[in-house]
Amino acid sequence: MAAARPKPKATDKSTGKTAASKTRWWVAIPLSILSGCMVFLSFPTWNIFPLQWIALVPLFVALRGHSPRGAFVLGYISGVVTNIGGFHWIYDLLLDFGHMSPAPSIAITILMGLYQGLTTGFAASFAVKVHRDVKIPMWLAYPILFTAIEYAVPFLFPWYQGNGQQRFTAITQIVDITGVPGLTFLILLVNGAIGEVINSRLDKRTFPFIAVPLALIAFIAALVYGVIRLGEIDTKAAAAKKIKVGLVESDIGIWEQEIRLPDGSHLDSVSQINLLFSHLLRHQYMSADLQAKHAPDLIIWPESSYMPLNQVLWYRSDRRGIASSQKGELFFIDHNDLVPVVETGANAPDGLGLKAVAASSEDHMVAVGPRGSVFIREDAEEVRWARENTKTDRDLTAVAISPDGLEIMAVGNQGTAVFRQNGDWRLVELGTTANLNGVTWTQDHGWVVCGENGTLLTWFGKDAAKIGPDDLPDLYDVSWSRQGGLVAVGAKGTIVKIKRNGESTVENPVNGKLLGVSSSGITMAVGERGIVVACNETCKVVRSKTSEDLVAITMDPGGYDGWAVAKDGTLLLINPSSGTVEEAIETGKKGLNSIAWAPMSVGYPFPRDVKAIYTSRAPLPAVGTAQKPEAAVEFDKSNTPHRDKNAAMRGFTTPLLFGTLTKDLDSNGNPRHFNSALLIDSRGNVLGRYDKIFLLLFGEYLPFSNTFPFLKDLLPEAGDFKAGTELGVFDLGDANAGMLICYEGIIPSFTRKVAKLEPDLLINLTNDAWFGKTMEPYLHLQLATFRAIEHRKAMIRSTNTGVTAVVDPAGRLLQQTSIYDPETIVADIPLMQEPTIYRKYGELFAWACCGLSVLLVGLAMILGRRKH
Repeated sequence: MAAARPKPKATDKSTGKTAASKTRWWVAIPLSILSGCMVFLSFPTWNIFPLQWIALVPLFVALRGHSPRGAFVLGYISGVVTNIGGFHWIYDLLLDFGHMSPAPSIAITILMGLYQGLTTGFAASFAVKVHRDVKIPMWLAYPILFTAIEYAVPFLFPWYQGNGQQRFTAITQIVDITGVPGLTFLILLVNGAIGEVINSRLDKRTFPFIAVPLALIAFIAALVYGVIRLGEIDTKAAAAKKIKVGLVESDIGIWEQEIRLPDGSHLDSVSQINLLFSHLLRHQYMSADLQAKHAPDLIIWPESSYMPLNQVLWYRSDRRGIASSQKGELFFIDHNDLVPVVETGANAPDGLGLKAVAASSEDHMVAVGPRGSVFIREDAEEVRWARENTKTDRDLTAVAISPDGLEIMAVGNQGTAVFRQNGDWRLVELGTTANLNGVTWTQDHGWVVCGENGTLLTWFGKDAAKIGPDDLPDLYDVSWSRQGGLVAVGAKGTIVKIKRNGESTVENPVNGKLLGVSSSGITMAVGERGIVVACNETCKVVRSKTSEDLVAITMDPGGYDGWAVAKDGTLLLINPSSGTVEEAIETGKKGLNSIAWAPMSVGYPFPRDVKAIYTSRAPLPAVGTAQKPEAAVEFDKSNTPHRDKNAAMRGFTTPLLFGTLTKDLDSNGNPRHFNSALLIDSRGNVLGRYDKIFLLLFGEYLPFSNTFPFLKDLLPEAGDFKAGTELGVFDLGDANAGMLICYEGIIPSFTRKVAKLEPDLLINLTNDAWFGKTMEPYLHLQLATFRAIEHRKAMIRSTNTGVTAVVDPAGRLLQQTSIYDPETIVADIPLMQEPTIYRKYGELFAWACCGLSVLLVGLAMILGRRKH
């Protein structure tokens, strides 16, 4: 009797393989979950990065024998586990900082994981289909397809499998050729080869003699390249020119930054003011300490670090003041030069002549002259100088403007005085017929005028009153400041000082006419034969650099700039802080007779076209520290002017790069706000401004919120910023720095655009305070470090709450802070110009994988239909 033939094993219709070659679902699903877990455990803050070289092996085994549809399910499970495990902190962000309830916070976190998990699902499905229909082995098909899909699918927080190897420095160096997708491909190739070894044993197939050697060769080649490249880069970095940088991380949490309680409610007004000042003081104390101990070339504060309260002062132009000549010419003071004013109407005084000028800001200026002539600079829809009717035909010899620019007073011959308020001029009766030579606005005495026969009067809007001592000689000018009080100067070297309490003193430090006076931290007067006098407690003659008659002087109350002019066109540069004459410049502008400093404008945010900001010379209070600035806040309340309390730079003079807000107006006149970085020198001159281009979705803008306003109710903490348009490279003197703000540092294509401008280093200002004490700051740092390798440039990363770090051109973390305490970092940064293949060709490797994937999937579709 013939032996019975064995019954054939069941066959899977979709794959043509026997059921024994298919991993059962009850095994495949746990294996997929295991792969997902091993991937996210390779990233911060677990950082078990060696796991990644075997993390997807369980998935390869799980996919064994499954159809494309089944492979999608298994890959999707693995991808969802990876993304929820790696991004679970999204829940905390939405709950704690977005003020959303737990249910929608959980839902959004899961939805994000479900979306981002699609990459693994589709890669697995397409790989199985290509393997089945095109006969491309899984160990090769999956790396190609996953690398392509990972690159092509947009994520809210873009990340790659290759980012997990940041600590494996020797292997990461290949990204200067392939970008991070090349590292992803290598990791998957190794995983695929190991998976193929296991699957071949399970299927009782021969050992994969192609997969294993190819994966091993690729791994060793990348490793050897990395070791060689590390040696080259380290040698070049050691020999490169350096810049010393100090980084300040103040560890100010998001609710402290926004002066609110953790539930989102606002603090009371007093607490808000105290908290804002304490934040600024903490940055300043830490910066002053860096300067004193390490003398860095640059100090860096993080994104959104400068959030002042009020009295923020700035210039939008290079106009620092205005000067006039007897012939009626007008000149702007521009970088210690007199530049003719060529604006509309500025030539109107020509031939008529001018006597005096004044300014309340760089935009609002006034000039007066013979026969009651007044010319006002208006900066509305069109900048122009317009003549106004003052209701007098007598010569006007002096003019002053109130600090807010709303009131103007001009005086002249025979006791003439005119006053402008709400755009209208009226005559003022001062009760004198003396020729008047000077006028100023004061906080203590109202308007004060001076003139012949010792005339010194105050006017508060009604009747004039005499002030000061009797028997004064002719007075030619008058000035007032908070520090120096009221000072008038005149014939016989007379200097009259009147304190805020009304006490007056008279000094005669020189024998000669004093024709001009101006007050800053100290008071300085000028006069005939080049006389210059400086007054503090007492007055003394200081060395001048001209013998020509000096007719006018003006000084910046901040103590930085001062100028005096002579009729022959000499311009003296005055140092208001030291009370000295620094230089005499022959301008060639004959007949100069008046000069006036243009005060800074006030407001915050800064205008986008800001040219300079106020920097304070006031010392930091000795009673405070970076750890405990509260005592300094109390000291400043009664001892420090608002402009000094709100200045970004105070207590140090090192150039400063900091994150702040700027604004402009759209075509309809509506304000637009920008997340910006400003670079200033020790005098507050803005050396560079960069507006963030890549805004964070839901954090800095909410799509369609203007069309659907209810979206703002769902996510009330979402910002409403506008994107910048120009890449930022700042000139640091001996170096150029490529600017990245926050999210931009993890976008390879964007950083490549910046790197093409050939900066010497990369600076990334970041505010991760929104994410609290979670793993996000560490993940954010890890994703950003690869930009240093791609372009072989050191990266400086400055954050509010961590992780602040210095990354060398090989991607190594040289220094980093924690996420718990205020800290500073000082580092010598190499300035590198090292060309890379990645910078030249970009994501060529990723695009090659994309093209090959389209070809393979398309071919699989065609062949699959034919078989069907």
